[in-house]
Amino acid sequence: MKKHLALAAALCIHASTLYGVDWLNQGARAAGMGGAGVAAVRDASATYWNPAALALTPAWDMHADVGVHAYFTGPNIIGELSDILDTIDTLESSIDDLQVIQDRLNDGTATEEDLQAMLQIVLVNFITLHKFNVGMALDASAAGSLRFGRTAFSYNYYGYGEGAALVDLVGLALANAPSGGGTANFLNAMSGAGINDRFAEGSPEDSVAEMLEAIMITNGIRPSDAELFAEELVYQSIQAGADIYDEAVHEMLRAIVEATSSSRPVVVDNETGMHFEGLLLREYSFSYAHPLIPKKLAVGMNAKIMTGIGYQDAIFYGDVESLDEVFEHLADPFNRVESSGFGFDFGVMYQPFEQVRFGLTGRNINAPGFDLPDGSSYEVNPTWRGGVAYYPFRSLCLAADIDLTKNPSQLLWDYKRREYSVGMEFGTKFLAVRAGITGNLLDSDDRLDS
Repeated sequence: MKKHLALAAALCIHASTLYGVDWLNQGARAAGMGGAGVAAVRDASATYWNPAALALTPAWDMHADVGVHAYFTGPNIIGELSDILDTIDTLESSIDDLQVIQDRLNDGTATEEDLQAMLQIVLVNFITLHKFNVGMALDASAAGSLRFGRTAFSYNYYGYGEGAALVDLVGLALANAPSGGGTANFLNAMSGAGINDRFAEGSPEDSVAEMLEAIMITNGIRPSDAELFAEELVYQSIQAGADIYDEAVHEMLRAIVEATSSSRPVVVDNETGMHFEGLLLREYSFSYAHPLIPKKLAVGMNAKIMTGIGYQDAIFYGDVESLDEVFEHLADPFNRVESSGFGFDFGVMYQPFEQVRFGLTGRNINAPGFDLPDGSSYEVNPTWRGGVAYYPFRSLCLAADIDLTKNPSQLLWDYKRREYSVGMEFGTKFLAVRAGITGNLLDSDDRLDS
């Protein structure tokens, strides 16, 4: 029996050594301004934000930084996490009973309560993961830079990672009768239950039943049996607490009918769980900037020696029995592999007036690749970002950045990031007050930075 999302929330949090391709709010000044650093940067963190800035404001200084950034998917992450935790409690409290229920469904001795308990797991608990693109991405960084005029050296760690719920839409058969065959499976799963005309003709419930009935007939079940099985399945689903008006529930019901008709794996063999992929990058970087027009236009580049540790893992809901086992599973050395590569960043800074700066930065423009445990490789996608900074007077800076590339997710389907940042800084010799916001132009989900 596989205990899945058992640990959805806890496992995602452990993803600090996994990968992504977004920009990190490196440096206290940029972080305080919401991540607007491409044009506004003036210190040693220019090695990250825009190496060309080293030529416009040459100095001797250093910077160190640690940060964690989290992205959640789904329209209501707080509600979803609550549902996931409720699901964990439900599965863990009933884990020993599920196999007993499955055995009864298989041999035709199940009660209506047994059938409803199994349908609740699929149509109420699993639906939380399937209905929304439930997942989380975490980015972490630890960086240090030392600047000598127009050159700098950096030693950086970047951790990029994602965890996504994967719902198994194949292993959903309610019963696998010893004789096999769809009719036998439905007879066993719904033995003793069922009366015709459960719902009024033309009602929403009747429409869903007719949809399922058509699938059953296509899969070889007699029309008279299909009508009875479909109506009973919809009725018992409602009794189990499923929202029968929800299209996501309809999709799951269609999958249940397909699985039960085809003698596919039963629910207790379902492989719903969490999938994790990530990359921990260690970089040794040399930066150099050259002024093309003194105090006006400069270009800069980072040359990086990179070591990447690729990580992949899938944890199904029957693989672990405790949180300690989860961390042991994630720490398994067979789930990660190390490889090396080279990376290049490029930056341009243009300052037409003393009060205005425009910046452009491309990171990992050569798309360095690193190995993953399954034998595939992951290319760190090049990311380009533009920015502007305006100083209406010396103590006030207004800045804005925007991603010029879309940064796709590897696990969270159809989820992309293209971020913008807007910030301000009011500073004196003794105090700096900063504020800023950041958001994703391609998604309305929240971003939490720390």
